[in-house]
Amino acid sequence: ATVTDANGETIVGAPVIWTTSNAGVATVSSTGGVSAVAGGIATITATSGSLTVTVQVSVAQPIISLSDSTLLFPSVGDTTRIWATVSDANGDQISGATVTWATLNAAVATVSSTGLVTSVGLGTGTVTATAGQTVATVSVLVVNPPVVQLDTVPSHTNQAPFPLSGSTTASSTITVEGGTSTATGTADAQGAFAVSVPLDPNEENSLSITATNTAGLTSDTVTLTLIHDDVLPSYRMTRPNDGDSLPSPGFVLSSEFSDVDGSIDNSGLVMIADRPLIGLLSQDGIQATGAEAGENFGHAFSFSDAGSGWTIAELRDDGSYAFTGGETTIIGHAKDHAGNVSQSDTVTVTFPALSHRLLVINSTAAPGATEHVVPIGFTSFGPMGGVQFSISLDPSLLTVDSISSEGRAPSAPFFEVSDNGQVDIVLVDLGGDPIPEGSDVVINIYTSVSAQATAQDVALTLSDVEVVNQAGNPVGVILQNGIIEIRE
Repeated sequence: ATVTDANGETIVGAPVIWTTSNAGVATVSSTGGVSAVAGGIATITATSGSLTVTVQVSVAQPIISLSDSTLLFPSVGDTTRIWATVSDANGDQISGATVTWATLNAAVATVSSTGLVTSVGLGTGTVTATAGQTVATVSVLVVNPPVVQLDTVPSHTNQAPFPLSGSTTASSTITVEGGTSTATGTADAQGAFAVSVPLDPNEENSLSITATNTAGLTSDTVTLTLIHDDVLPSYRMTRPNDGDSLPSPGFVLSSEFSDVDGSIDNSGLVMIADRPLIGLLSQDGIQATGAEAGENFGHAFSFSDAGSGWTIAELRDDGSYAFTGGETTIIGHAKDHAGNVSQSDTVTVTFPALSHRLLVINSTAAPGATEHVVPIGFTSFGPMGGVQFSISLDPSLLTVDSISSEGRAPSAPFFEVSDNGQVDIVLVDLGGDPIPEGSDVVINIYTSVSAQATAQDVALTLSDVEVVNQAGNPVGVILQNGIIEIRE
């Protein structure tokens, strides 16, 4: 500042006092040097005596330009760098301007002094860049891409469109390519989705499924092949004929089936009867798997190739199965992998009444064995009121420890063991519950074998057998004695 008199002459050494109206914007030294502090407007005043002169100072904020406004990380541990450019109010770059980096949520993302951002946890955060009093921000989102998990999809279907369902990240968009056109859907708040996929009819359809979440990340592609088939398989029952009387054992049931598309196998045979097919227990303890009335017994058939796409299914009974005697209606059909069901064939045939059977299951034991089980099997073709019998054991070789009921027996047996080794057993329910029809072990006799027993076959003989039906009337029964093989 220069101070002059009224004639315009400079007054040498005149004192000048400098002040600022807003030190937060600009400061002034005792010699008039002005320094910018922050953006805004301040008035600088020079005073000499009674004279005052002012100067208005405007301080402009720097402008920070960032390379990104939003960062999206698909996984934890990813990195990316943000570039910052600092300019003045005229848009000219300020060389060497200092930029300070910071994160507002270090649990989600960190940032280095040079702007390198690293994702450290799932969630949202903010990274700031500061130059002077100017702050620029970058939004950070760390989120995993969705994963598509499909519900069980069959290899074949007769549905078109096909309801494809599964789960993924909530609110994701599901896209299914393939079939006749692209199908889309949206997962609900729990992530479940269902998409109706149009399929090429009676063709193999290759489908590609992806999910895109609300952040724009897309899952890996899930692929599958789905064969559409709405053609019914063919089926015919070839044996027996309607009205036949069949032997038992030795009956034969036979069918043939085929499918144009070949989408059928042996599991597609369905055979149902209005009477149970009983799998008979043998003396070796082997028993075929039967079926209740109304249940499929296709598993009992053997299969062979008849050529031209036809399969022959036969049940040739060798004494392993039996239907209860009387008139029996058998219905057969075939079902392919797509769920198409053929027309049914039905026959009504007659099976003979069969004898009930009480048998000792053969077993093997070592000398000194304890708790060795001697199973007693019972085959009945109707509910029975009770069974009473005796079984002879050599007391020098076998000692009875206990006896229990098993399987379909309705109650514990009553028994008595005599000194000569005869065991008298009564199996009856005092409450009146019958022994249901079937063929399995009903009693286990637990025995101990003498340690001095030598290798031999010990006969187990049944006697004094009486079986009564639900009405209390005696019925005939076939006995099958057994053995215990004592072997070292």
